[in-house]
Amino acid sequence: MIKTTIFNIGGKKYEVDRALLDKYPNSMLALTTSDLLHNDDDKNIFIDRDRERFRLCLDYMRDGKVYLPMTANKKSLIADMEYYGIAVDDNCIQEDDSDAFAALAINSCGNALTNLEEQKIAALSCKQIAEKNLMYCQFVENCYMYYMSQKLRNKSKEMRYRYDIKGQFEHDMREYYHSKSLHCLFFQVGLKLCNIGSDGNHHYVII
Repeated sequence: MIKTTIFNIGGKKYEVDRALLDKYPNSMLALTTSDLLHNDDDKNIFIDRDRERFRLCLDYMRDGKVYLPMTANKKSLIADMEYYGIAVDDNCIQEDDSDAFAALAINSCGNALTNLEEQKIAALSCKQIAEKNLMYCQFVENCYMYYMSQKLRNKSKEMRYRYDIKGQFEHDMREYYHSKSLHCLFFQVGLKLCNIGSDGNHHYVII
């Protein structure tokens, strides 16, 4: 049977395997669970520290390293671990690249959508080409939003976006595939238009 200890860290409870604590016998966490200092197995050990960073401390204790989310501060985590009596190598505390990438993607998304909005305004200023350019901008915007929503999960070089011409986008864009203006709009948001086709009930674009 696995023996555990329940820590109440700033109001949040964590159930920790005592075998993990035994790896750090001189830490404050291990000492508070020893028979000399803690004889009641059913009692929670309350510690007035940050409740969310404690999870990161446990990750470090298990793996010897930890990746920080954007919401965590490295110096604060080190201060917590020193408080708990856990020797820490700050080189083993690294920022999580996926969060940094997500932040960059969000910023890029905002810039691209701003650019498309400017294209829509420019299209409206010329009545002869307004309708077609607005259609292009709306189509590229739909494709771009889908691409960004899938980017962190889908690492493939090409992505297929299916759209229903009776639903979210009413135009059949296949006849405009060779339009230089359409390809240029995709290029401006950092995408390459590879193909526009149909698989029966739905139309699709490959970017």
